[in-house]
Amino acid sequence: MVSEDKKLELIRARKFTGEKPNPQLWSECDKAYIAGAVDSDGTISSSSRKNYRYPIFEFKGCSKLPIVLAEEFGISTVRKVPKEPGCFAWNITDQKELLKFLLSIEPYLRLKKNEANIALRMLELLIAKSEKNWKEETTKLSKRLSEIKENRRNEAIEQWKK
Repeated sequence: MVSEDKKLELIRARKFTGEKPNPQLWSECDKAYIAGAVDSDGTISSSSRKNYRYPIFEFKGCSKLPIVLAEEFGISTVRKVPKEPGCFAWNITDQKELLKFLLSIEPYLRLKKNEANIALRMLELLIAKSEKNWKEETTKLSKRLSEIKENRRNEAIEQWKK
């Protein structure tokens, strides 16, 4: 049995060797599986760099699922979550990797389809940088992602009150 630390080491080693599985080659079943995981425990949000915003993805869980997904799909990094023993986060911040990932799973998303489409539009603006106001547009789209996340949280709180 391989320890969790060893698994993280192996995942990181794969990243540095340049071995990156291609999401476009995943089976339809794989795409649907990962979309279901994203709908349940994934986060599509944004971060800032200098004077513009860009989309990011994180899948966090207090199980081995983030490690298994990172091993299986091999995109980006896995890290231990500080102050949460046994929890791991799988992150995708590279724009081109995130674009391929989201394009692959978007047709299968149910709950986070809107966020994925907003992130895809942000990536389109960021990668092309051909539109005059791409920085302003990515900022507006980032605010929309935050609003969706806040609305979803408020809806969940209301559901629990019932």
